[in-house]
Amino acid sequence: MAFAKGEVGGKKAVLAESCLVMDALGDNARARLVTWYVNTQLREYRQVFRGNDEAGSLDNIGRRYSWFRRMLKTFEDEHAGIFPTGWRVNEVLANAFCEGTRDDFKGILERSMRRTDGGRIDVNLLLSCLQETMDFEQSLEKRFAAGTRASIDTLSSLEDKPLTFHGSISEAFEPYLSLWVDSQDKQLATMIPKYRIQPLLAADEEFSPQAVIPSSIELFHFYKTSLAQCAKLSTSERLLDFSKILAKYLDQYAQQVLLFFLQGAGGPSLEHTILVLNTADYWHTKHSTIGR
Repeated sequence: MAFAKGEVGGKKAVLAESCLVMDALGDNARARLVTWYVNTQLREYRQVFRGNDEAGSLDNIGRRYSWFRRMLKTFEDEHAGIFPTGWRVNEVLANAFCEGTRDDFKGILERSMRRTDGGRIDVNLLLSCLQETMDFEQSLEKRFAAGTRASIDTLSSLEDKPLTFHGSISEAFEPYLSLWVDSQDKQLATMIPKYRIQPLLAADEEFSPQAVIPSSIELFHFYKTSLAQCAKLSTSERLLDFSKILAKYLDQYAQQVLLFFLQGAGGPSLEHTILVLNTADYWHTKHSTIGR
């Protein structure tokens, strides 16, 4: 009750002395106090975001992070001076928040995938939530960069783990990035047939011996942008899966677009041959820059 909002006030000195007593009693006593404090501070969060489908949904993910930022500001303004700095209570709070939020998201995503009413996860919403989560994790990394990460489990250990909030929440999204990979697969599947029926040069464009087929530039831009996005979101098997899809459609582009124009009735014109060869050379030169 001493830590209820607005009730700390003049009790800070007494509370700080009490914490020093707990510190003198040893690691177990200190850990019990910090555990109690963390659970007290996060009780409202758990009640609001776990007990309300709307508040806890992915659509309201930003409200979770805003809530924590307000809570952390309250800690720094009102409670930080109570605890010995070596306890790093603010980091324990952040760690507990991340662990609880990660578990919440795992449950939400699992339930969404089990739905049979067609209301599964929207890919754009999934990516938006993942990006916001990664930004939040990065903000924690910067905030606590000067120290080492503390957790309730390691309070009694002399060897604290290195600071890292990277992936502390976002790992919950990793199994579902296959949805994004599938969406990119479907988008590419519509692009190749479209390129096949496009003229090699626009009607108002003059031929140049150095020109390449415009669709190859568009496809390269799509590849580079999508691969950069995938690498930012995941460096695990999803990135490998996506790279295989890119290879598949690059082969289709070569077979169904480039060779299509070379194998037309009557044979290709000289200009078409030059455009195809230039395009093949363009991709040969550019492919090594896609992953940069």
